[in-house]
Amino acid sequence: MKRFKNLIRLFFIIPFSFFSLNSCGITNPLSRPKDWEEELWFLDRVDDFDFSNYKCCYDSLYCMECTPNYYLKKYGDFSYDEYGTIIFPKEVIIYHVGPYPDLSSKENYVIDVDIINCDVTFYGLTLNSTIEEFKDVFLDFGFKTAGKSENSIRFEKDTFIVSFNSLTKRVSFKALQSNIHGIVY
Repeated sequence: MKRFKNLIRLFFIIPFSFFSLNSCGITNPLSRPKDWEEELWFLDRVDDFDFSNYKCCYDSLYCMECTPNYYLKKYGDFSYDEYGTIIFPKEVIIYHVGPYPDLSSKENYVIDVDIINCDVTFYGLTLNSTIEEFKDVFLDFGFKTAGKSENSIRFEKDTFIVSFNSLTKRVSFKALQSNIHGIVY
């Protein structure tokens, strides 16, 4: 009888333990594209990453608690307009770094990637691809179309957003952070 009880316990404990451990990990629905040639990608952990080849900037001069943006120095300098809002170079890949999955997390990840006017390839797409080509790729990844216009499309899956604008030649990959402790900046 004791052996039977132990088997019952194992039957319930092992699956629960596996579920609990996996629920703490970071799940990325967009694995690094095989054709991506840059060092960083969406949801890469960057706590030990060497950013010496990158410029660091913040979204606003007046944001005291903002998380940093990084982009390769090869893209040139950024500036701020008269309102203190950042102006990036015309061609750039921006990596927004912050705690993930929650604002209180100790680990830092690339939580947003913005590709603007760059000649790069990801998942067989470029910024010259059509909205329909973007749709084909991201629907295959399990995303749902969350908005579409003549020049743009937005996809969502769980807490992840991908948006593309063919007019401005910009694609954004975004991971939404939770805020279980109600942190206010």
